[in-house]
Amino acid sequence: MALAAVSIVGDSAADAPILYVLLGEYTPQWLSILVLSGLVTASLTTISGVLLSTATVLVRNVFRVGGENAAMSSDVMKATRLLMLPMAAFGALVALRVPQTGILLTLTFDLLLASLVVPFILGLFWSRGDGRAVAAAAIAGITVRAGFFVLTPTIYGVDNTLLYIPNSLVTSSVDGWTTFIGFLVSLVAYVTVALVRRPVRAVTVPEPAVLPAKQPVAV
Repeated sequence: MALAAVSIVGDSAADAPILYVLLGEYTPQWLSILVLSGLVTASLTTISGVLLSTATVLVRNVFRVGGENAAMSSDVMKATRLLMLPMAAFGALVALRVPQTGILLTLTFDLLLASLVVPFILGLFWSRGDGRAVAAAAIAGITVRAGFFVLTPTIYGVDNTLLYIPNSLVTSSVDGWTTFIGFLVSLVAYVTVALVRRPVRAVTVPEPAVLPAKQPVAV
């Protein structure tokens, strides 16, 4: 669609979302309805999955409702449903402040890249790292990425209307590069902590001696 839109719409393709221009002016009505219905359905299923998974993680892993080994009990289900309400309100607030779904999705992947990708990959293939390295990589990466987010006046070319702190240190020229900066900081933090920590030596516990069984005494 991106390649064909220029030849179909012309130079005005950059004035509005290409998909909506094609659906509103160049496609049959039944096809526009079908595509828009698919977009709405995909959005609703994605939203419900994100809200449910976020609420479940908070209920089970943060607030520890039902205990660590408890199954999906009625208390856990009730707490998950109640917690979905503030999560939905927070998501609506973010969407209203930055009405660009593609930008928000890319920012989400940036936060994951800056906090979880390095611990996940190196944790699988390098036995030197431990929980301290994981925590250092996650905290350092997401802190740097979130810090650049609130200090950069633009988000992938769009004005940062969500949360921007006016300053003269960070300009829009770093917009886009912050994706890689957060990832590199996470990588450096993980490797540094993994190298400087003292390896934990396995303690060999001697097996208890097995005493010979007593022989029966003949009377």
